Amino acid sequence: MTSLFIVFFSLCLFLNAFAENAPIHINEPDTIRKLQLTEQQKQWLEEHPVIRFSGDPDWLPFEAFNQQGEYIGIVAEHLSLIESTLGIEFKKIQTVSWTESIEWVKNDTVDVLSETVDSELYSDLIFTKPYLSNPIIIVMRNSQNYIESLHDIKDKKIAVIKDYGYVSLLKNTYPKIDFIEVNDLAEGLLGVSSEKLDAMLCTMALCSYSIAKMGLNQVKIVGKTTITTQLGFGVQKELSPLVDILNQAIDLIDQESQQLILNKWIKQKYVEKIDYTLIW
Repeated sequence: MTSLFIVFFSLCLFLNAFAENAPIHINEPDTIRKLQLTEQQKQWLEEHPVIRFSGDPDWLPFEAFNQQGEYIGIVAEHLSLIESTLGIEFKKIQTVSWTESIEWVKNDTVDVLSETVDSELYSDLIFTKPYLSNPIIIVMRNSQNYIESLHDIKDKKIAVIKDYGYVSLLKNTYPKIDFIEVNDLAEGLLGVSSEKLDAMLCTMALCSYSIAKMGLNQVKIVGKTTITTQLGFGVQKELSPLVDILNQAIDLIDQESQQLILNKWIKQKYVEKIDYTLIW
């Protein structure tokens, strides 16, 4: 099992190095053949060549704005494929925080928002189909063994990120757990590292990326919850024709292109589950 893991991890590193310089694209002839837009949809796109877009300004590896003001990350590369497929431009509007992004949506300053499809913004937005799924995992200190279920640590101090879409689902799924809300992932991970908190919950991609970026050697992923968050796009209701158009473009993102994106942005660190019955 260990040898297989080493081979798999080495392959991921190789693909990651390759993907950083590799162009990510959809096969154009195949795209033209499969995109089935009606005349009304084509006309709608011609009348809306620029779509105002925003997301979380600091949520790598999913999305962020760098120091040059460029929109980067997993979502950004998916959005680039959709732009090339539909021939429209998403004008990326940079906000100072996720809270501000939500406010701009509610004030109609933004047309499309990058968000999880389990968001509580259903009263404001219509959501596309998801294009990416990521499990909510458990991060604890290195001394902790594998966690089979979140119920096993229900009496511990467990942190979640305030205002994130999946938090309400976690609270509904685990009503007996009194979650602690932190302002951002860094606060939560540092809390676990310093033992002020016992555990931190977030998406696997975000936690893996942040642990490596922050150089936190005292924490690791020890298990996962039953919750899987799914990324999609929330569209203002007055722009409802765009939803089906985006869904068609999402369907054309092939697995190879998506895997290149994920390999480029995600370095995952796993803890191996031990089957103690075999040892016995």
